[in-house]
Amino acid sequence: MGVRWSEFDPEVQNQNQGAHLIHHIVHSPSAFKALGNGRAAWWDDASGTVVIFDPKNRDLGTAFRPSGGRDYFDNRLK
Repeated sequence: MGVRWSEFDPEVQNQNQGAHLIHHIVHSPSAFKALGNGRAAWWDDASGTVVIFDPKNRDLGTAFRPSGGRDYFDNRLK
């Protein structure tokens, strides 16, 4: 996945911890939605993190913490 782990400091110190966070979000999300082109998105309220799976992208997706929080995930930003 295309992730800059420094965005997740201080709770994620390395790739292994990052993988654990993503695994937790995908298996116990606060919200989920299917996106176009085979993509999927998961939201985690506790960490404010979005995980996007994109099977057509070489890195298979991304994870990040949007400044708009849940409103970003729900497409409510204007």
